Amino acid sequence: RLKFGINGLSVYKSINNKTYRIKVKDNCITEMAYNRKKLVYKPTLDFYTKEIGISVRELRNAFPNYIKEKISENITDPIADITDPNIVSHPVGVKKNGIVFKYNFDNNTIIEIRKTNPELLVKTVNKVIDKTIISENIKKPALILILPCCIFEAILSKSNIREIELLKEECGLAKCNLLGAYVYGEIGYYNNQTKSASGTVVSL
Repeated sequence: RLKFGINGLSVYKSINNKTYRIKVKDNCITEMAYNRKKLVYKPTLDFYTKEIGISVRELRNAFPNYIKEKISENITDPIADITDPNIVSHPVGVKKNGIVFKYNFDNNTIIEIRKTNPELLVKTVNKVIDKTIISENIKKPALILILPCCIFEAILSKSNIREIELLKEECGLAKCNLLGAYVYGEIGYYNNQTKSASGTVVSL
């Protein structure tokens, strides 16, 4: 009988509002092209690194220690399927001139490259809590459960931002019970279906 609301938001935004079409072979994205009428494909390794502004060597050297170190440095940007933008996937390896991402994208998928920052992480948590409270017309929340992606912890550990204190101040939730945990493979409720979505924060 308790009144509750649930919402989730991705903390990653497009780096340049461009979209790209990809070629996939054996779960490796081998080529990318700007999603225009005339497609000019280039090897993914060269194309991706140029778009995000790092060297091919730097990306090659990111593995196998990528997961914690490189996400915390926030320099190797993930990609997302524009038809299902809550699925955000980071690179996990390099094969010749292609890149393997954690999520297996289909051939000819149209994707965008995304980025985040510590300030956006905190802002998104504030936004998803506000959205949850407003959508269900909750006057005075008794308890808020937040489940942010472990990416939050990796990136925020490199900054001096105290996200919980900021959350209570900016949302006016100083007296509210606020709890949760960083999670790996967080589950969110989007478009009337439950799915796992990396790089999101979920509030209940």
